[in-house]
Amino acid sequence: MIRPPRPSEIALLPQIENAADRRFASVGLPQIIPMPPASVAVLTRARRAGLLWVAASPLGRPVGFALMAESAGAAWLDQLSVLDRWQGRGLGRALIERTAQEARQRGYRALLLST
Repeated sequence: MIRPPRPSEIALLPQIENAADRRFASVGLPQIIPMPPASVAVLTRARRAGLLWVAASPLGRPVGFALMAESAGAAWLDQLSVLDRWQGRGLGRALIERTAQEARQRGYRALLLST
């Protein structure tokens, strides 16, 4: 299930991002691991602006999230993280689709991603 995060869940999202980033070491990108996750302040502002969604487990716990940013007249997929254990189930795709839907609703013709 994709939904907006509850305020009490915001502090979990940097932990999810850090855990998901560990996968980069196994594909030869260990420099990603020390990069800081999205801050609680940024995530809180994004939640309030309707730019943040979580993928929830059947028990309702966040297992991934997508963060959209609006910058320079464009919509950006700023962060996408899904815990290893939950990857391969279409959650990342669903988060991207929800982000793209919001970008369209806000009048953007594209959703950009910088890697």
